[in-house]
Amino acid sequence: MRIRTASDPESSAKTKKKAGEPSIPSLAAIEKRGTCSVRKKEMKLVITFHTTADAMAMEKYCKAQEVAGRLIPVPRAISAGCGLAWCTDLSEREHISEIMGLIPLREEAMHEVMV
Repeated sequence: MRIRTASDPESSAKTKKKAGEPSIPSLAAIEKRGTCSVRKKEMKLVITFHTTADAMAMEKYCKAQEVAGRLIPVPRAISAGCGLAWCTDLSEREHISEIMGLIPLREEAMHEVMV
């Protein structure tokens, strides 16, 4: 049985790039190409709910009615009864208020938050 040491070429092979293996681009290179998928933070309307079931019902109704928005984890800046919230543009505030009057669930709160 042979004991491998740090100077042994076979033991350091894990740290070296193998032939034909793709290189991982740096964050600067990704941003330069414009392929970075990180969302820019904007002011959004975030609607919190008492229960996860209410949040999911909101998502289902809004998708059926083609209302813009998505479910997100509740931002740290606010707290809620459940861990999910509906996020949409601030311009949708009146439309969302109308929708909330039509469906049998109630939001916990509506917040304007950087998301």
